Amino acid sequence: MAPKTAYQWHPEIHERWAKEQLYFWKLSFSPTYDRERVVEGIHTALEQQGATAFTVYELFAGGYDIFLRVWLSTDRITFEGALHEALGNYTVVAQALWVNRVICYWPWESAPGELDIRTVPEQVLDNPMAPHEIERINRREISKADRDRYQGENLIAPLKRRKGVKFFTAISTHSQAFTTYATQRLEARIKDVFRKAEKIEEKSLYAGVGFGQYLLMGRTSDYFAIERELTTPLNEAVDPAVYGARTITFPVSSQDFLDSSYELHTDGKSASVDNAAEALAGGETHEVEVKASAFASVTRWLQEGGKPKPEDAVADSLLRAVTGLLNADGGAVVVGALERSRFDSHERLKDQPRLGEWVVCGIEGDVDGGDWDRWQRRLWNLLESRIEPSAMQWVSIERADIEDRTVGMVSVKAGNRWFYHYPKDDPRPHFWVREGNRTTEKSGPNGDTYREEKRR
Repeated sequence: MAPKTAYQWHPEIHERWAKEQLYFWKLSFSPTYDRERVVEGIHTALEQQGATAFTVYELFAGGYDIFLRVWLSTDRITFEGALHEALGNYTVVAQALWVNRVICYWPWESAPGELDIRTVPEQVLDNPMAPHEIERINRREISKADRDRYQGENLIAPLKRRKGVKFFTAISTHSQAFTTYATQRLEARIKDVFRKAEKIEEKSLYAGVGFGQYLLMGRTSDYFAIERELTTPLNEAVDPAVYGARTITFPVSSQDFLDSSYELHTDGKSASVDNAAEALAGGETHEVEVKASAFASVTRWLQEGGKPKPEDAVADSLLRAVTGLLNADGGAVVVGALERSRFDSHERLKDQPRLGEWVVCGIEGDVDGGDWDRWQRRLWNLLESRIEPSAMQWVSIERADIEDRTVGMVSVKAGNRWFYHYPKDDPRPHFWVREGNRTTEKSGPNGDTYREEKRR
């Protein structure tokens, strides 16, 4: 079985959602460099600081042993203290660069060779994803439809490993303060050289403070292209007489990392649950509602057999549940289970899995239930057409397999506005709210009071 694709999170997501700062460290160790012990110590320090997005590179030139790239929610001094504590038997020389601007980062370049970075829509940045959905992406458990949607919003990008020499080039300047014009001119010259380097791939450029004013990151299959296309032209372009600038390059010793992780940090708090099995085992709550189907009456199908037929009442029941969670505190609607108290002894369900209070019938008996992609698209269309305003950025549809049954889980974040359900043949908007283990309609003064007390 092919390994699941790992995803990187956009730098703006790390900054806005996880409140993290990007750092680079050059690290050297004495009296000796024990790779296994050093990597263990670095990992311990990262774990203590809650770092979940990092890469540990081993160097073979430049006077340092390790180059570390990490997103941290703590500060530089705190992390360095944790590192010294974890490697108490070593003398550690640590020089940091903290990034104040990601100028370009190759997974999000707008076109090959363009030194820019595609941005995340501001509306998405202002509405963080629910922690359980972030964890699902961290675990690489998203459907193709979700993956395409999140990549389209620039939230994530697939991690692609390529061959070649990875390297970092730091550009430092003298301490004299530059005018804005001089800084812009220096940066333009750096970008011009970097853009013309034809043998360099995976181009990334950062501006920051620390061991350099700029840091370039790239990969090449032609080692000597680093000097030929980059460092020599850079040294000529940045004009040491004016800027006092110099470059120093750190080649990475192998194509593989010593250690890495690409997860977005969360606080672990979520108004929902991690998966459908957990939701069913816990039963219906303020955050969880269970439905037998999304489109067809499973009860009628059990009684009459035949091909499932869509029924508006079934679809409206699901829409009420989703709208109620949107207007409350978020959660999940699990689709594909029946109450054991009513259906446990039904002949047609005798071989179906039991979980908690539920018989897991799956979505196979629903309209399009035998084809997950068609069922998911049908459900997306239903949610898009009958809930206003659009709730698509607050909702995700996930697949889960419980033994031989497929169930759907509609994960819902609490919205930053109010949502209304429009039944197919009813032009009036209906305002639903999840309260306890029930979804209730709030109309008239009751709705006004609720919206006033639970402001968005």
